[in-house]
Amino acid sequence: MHSLRHQLLGALAAGTVMMLVSSAILREARYVESAQMSEQLHSAGVKLESGLRSRLLMTRALSAFVHLDEDFSDEQFLVFATALEQDATGVRSLQLARGSVVTYLTHPEQNKGVQGHDLFADPERRRLLQRAVDRRQYIMAGPIGLVQGGVGLIGRLPIYLPAPNEPTGDRFWGFASVLLDLDPLLAEAGIGAGHPELTFSLRGKDGLGAQGAVFYGEASAFSEDAVAVDVAFPNGSWQLTATVKPGAVIAAGPSVMLWATGTVLSLLVGWLIYSLLQTPQSLRVAADKAVAALQESERRVQGIAANIPGAVYQRALSRQGAVSYPYISPGFHDLLEVAPEDVASGGVALGGVTSAGVTSAGVTSAGGAPQSATAGDLVELRLDAAQTYKWRKATVESAFEGGRYDLELKLTLPSGEPRRIRLLAIVLSDGDGGLVWDGIILDITKQKLVEEQLRQAHKMEALGQLTGGMAHDFNNLLAIVVGNLELLEEDCVGTDSAEFVKQALEAAGRGAKLTRSMLTFARQQSLARQVLSLNELVESTVAISRAVLSKAVTLTTQLDPDLWPISTDAGQLGSALLNLVINARDAMPNGGNVHITTCNVQDQQQVELAVADTGTGMSPEMIERAFEPFFTTKPVGQGSGLGLSMIYGLVQQSGGEVAITSPSQGGTCISLRFPRATEDADGAAPTGQAADVAAIEARGEVVLLVEDDAGVRQIVHRQLLKLGYQVHQADDAVGALAMIDDGLTFDLMLTDVIMPRGMSGFELGGVVHERTSAPVIYMSGNHAPAGQPLHDDAVVLPKPVPQNELAVALRAVLDLR
Repeated sequence: MHSLRHQLLGALAAGTVMMLVSSAILREARYVESAQMSEQLHSAGVKLESGLRSRLLMTRALSAFVHLDEDFSDEQFLVFATALEQDATGVRSLQLARGSVVTYLTHPEQNKGVQGHDLFADPERRRLLQRAVDRRQYIMAGPIGLVQGGVGLIGRLPIYLPAPNEPTGDRFWGFASVLLDLDPLLAEAGIGAGHPELTFSLRGKDGLGAQGAVFYGEASAFSEDAVAVDVAFPNGSWQLTATVKPGAVIAAGPSVMLWATGTVLSLLVGWLIYSLLQTPQSLRVAADKAVAALQESERRVQGIAANIPGAVYQRALSRQGAVSYPYISPGFHDLLEVAPEDVASGGVALGGVTSAGVTSAGVTSAGGAPQSATAGDLVELRLDAAQTYKWRKATVESAFEGGRYDLELKLTLPSGEPRRIRLLAIVLSDGDGGLVWDGIILDITKQKLVEEQLRQAHKMEALGQLTGGMAHDFNNLLAIVVGNLELLEEDCVGTDSAEFVKQALEAAGRGAKLTRSMLTFARQQSLARQVLSLNELVESTVAISRAVLSKAVTLTTQLDPDLWPISTDAGQLGSALLNLVINARDAMPNGGNVHITTCNVQDQQQVELAVADTGTGMSPEMIERAFEPFFTTKPVGQGSGLGLSMIYGLVQQSGGEVAITSPSQGGTCISLRFPRATEDADGAAPTGQAADVAAIEARGEVVLLVEDDAGVRQIVHRQLLKLGYQVHQADDAVGALAMIDDGLTFDLMLTDVIMPRGMSGFELGGVVHERTSAPVIYMSGNHAPAGQPLHDDAVVLPKPVPQNELAVALRAVLDLR
């Protein structure tokens, strides 16, 4: 009985031990199976997340492409987007939708239903997209049925471009989109029907994805005890789980020899030890594969960043206010001349990412919000105080408002080169209470220089038009003044008033000279162009110039003996050179040196005349305004301010260019460049004066006078009568043609150029040449708005026309009939 009890107790104890051992083995089996499941899910989830992120980030590269130049062509988009894809699996199309309509896309032949598609056409989708636009959020939709067929994912990023007139400082441009096929992405991550052991299932999380529904696999897989991992993307996440396929084994089951104490326990312990040893190795293999996938994606993004013009950077601001640059592209070093040694040790590698970053202490508010970056900022290394304030203000406003910044900065590099840059960045949260700016820097130095030159050209053109209009009106007024004074002069001969009239005529002559200078600046003065040797003109002008220079001023020349000829007005160029020498003298009150040089500019086929002095020099502000009419730095009464304006107009009208340089150490150099004259250039001065005319009185000829200004017409009429001509008058071209149609015969027509009722004097002259044999003489205070004369032998008399000049011109033209 005792033995039986002991046997029963022993059997019970053995059974209990065996039950405990069996239960432990079953629990361990379930744990190992769960661990294996978790390991494989984790590996697949990392691969899927890496693949998703690397492809969704393509929209940021598309956004940067639009920021570079929104007026891009279809060809430019296809070149950029095709290089961006680089045969990435699962990418069905990269798209840009200007506004809400898909305008640019890759693989159009496979996406025919997408071209021209309005993203806001569907009311439900419109609500989601509008919310993304208003909140400036990245949005991912899917899996959904695509317009072009199939099931896939769509990632969209709203794009904003600068718009100073908008309340927010920018405007919504449209969307950058990437269309992905779900199946290739799942296959790349090892999630698919081909897996030997597991059947995977995916569902949205927290209402994201397809409203939290299961969109891949079976809903029953998400049981309470199911193992699941998260797959995160920019605006949400998915859950991934799996079930073991029927007949598949991912972990060894319990042994049938549970009650065989020594063997079973030994095998069990050995199997457990083996499993425990193998599990970390499998995790390491999976982790290595995931890291390799991430590195490949990173290399692809870095390649894109390296090829984008300018520099790409990522700037981080921690919750504590520390600034760092987790990433800068190689172009950053070239653009800002930031040497690698200027970067903190271990902080930023050329074109790579490390964990330390470049840090500097920051300033935070009471609530921990970022206030500003500090002088340790890589960008601030190249900024002065004013530009640093501008940079900090933009980044702080961006941080508080959660938007982006787009600003231009001026900086001076260590080499001394000035540079203008444009910085564009979008701010995002780093998930730890800090901020990250993803941005690009563009070198806009040349662009700004061209803009400034264009703005200056427009300014000078507007001043020229204004000056030309003023000169025209002044010349008409002076014509009346001079005409009346000449008539009065004859009546005052031998009286006390004769001297007063003479002084008034001299003053009117100076006024006429000023208006001619104004017309020269406006490039609206007739030039007596001829082919000339610049060296000969310089030598003759230098001889005159020495008379106006003091002994303290030395005048030297260096003339190229093989100088090309030029074509311009020799008289005006001589006056211009003399004016430059006098300006140089005035800039050297204590004496100095004036150096005149001539040379050929081979690559431009130009001839250069330069006048340099060792005087006080000119500030940049003075240089910018130097050619404006009536601008002068001389004391009141010592200059009209038209000298450089006249030179500017002469050179421009001759087809050349003029420049002023003044180094900081003093002195000024003004260079005039003229086109090289061709062999068939016209070297004859225009007709307009009669050489050797014995008598200038009329010989009974009839003159048709056409002038719209009544005062000028009256004066010229009197002048013609005094010269002995018979005169018929018309106040415009239409009236003159009516008189001709009525049978009026005349020997010469004297006409104004700018007249009302739609026909200019030049056009009237052309009609007269066709209908009669009478010659035509033109008068003008400014004939440029009417265009060039219609025939080569046209004679143009600039207003005001003194009576003796009018007499000579009339007689010369009539005698040539």
